[in-house]
Amino acid sequence: MIINVGCMEIDINLSNGLYTLPELGGVGKTYLFELLQAQSIDDKSIACYTYDYHHDEISNDFTYHNERILIFDRMDLYVTKELLSSLSSLRNCIILCDLKLGCVKNKYPFKYTNMYLESGKIVVEDA
Repeated sequence: MIINVGCMEIDINLSNGLYTLPELGGVGKTYLFELLQAQSIDDKSIACYTYDYHHDEISNDFTYHNERILIFDRMDLYVTKELLSSLSSLRNCIILCDLKLGCVKNKYPFKYTNMYLESGKIVVEDA
């Protein structure tokens, strides 16, 4: 899936599922989140969540969502068992999670991604 945001191209080369972004700093996770957040203003197929939202704004039930991409920035700061259970049951979208805590990753069926920046392009793909 190619998403163009201004002069930046985002290539999300993943099938539907629950993914964790690379833990390493400096790979562009925050930049990716900010670009997708800007795009989500006009593109309702993208939903972005982060730790500075009020926790009650993040529903634990994503059964009726319509988004094609869900991205969670610093999810380890607000994740709940119910939220992860709800997300892990989804089959119709790509869910990208920035998680720092390995113990959370080990309890749910996360797939791992590689992420890198090229000239004018961010690529996210299976690890």
